[in-house]
Amino acid sequence: MNKSSFFNIARATSTITVDGIGEVHCRELSAGTMGLLQKENIGSPGSSEMAQLAIILIGGVVDDKGKPMFTNADRPKLLEMTMKPLQAISEEILKLTGLTNDDEGDESPNE
Repeated sequence: MNKSSFFNIARATSTITVDGIGEVHCRELSAGTMGLLQKENIGSPGSSEMAQLAIILIGGVVDDKGKPMFTNADRPKLLEMTMKPLQAISEEILKLTGLTNDDEGDESPNE
């Protein structure tokens, strides 16, 4: 493996259908986005679950070409939406990233 192929490792993706929205293309979060989530740690003074939700959506929703659909400028509009579709999308992104415990009782990463 060379440097170029190392940096071009594809992230996991999926497409889900969300009531009221339609098809949504999702991809796993990058290490950089994970760092942003850690900074916005729930339970810390001034932290917000909604701020984390926005980070997940901005980092994990892509267009049909795999390019990010949202930027930080979209955060206020994202947070004006109803929770049900946002939760469905964020759950899929977290699943792709390996941050859910759907099938097993062991959360230890193999990476």
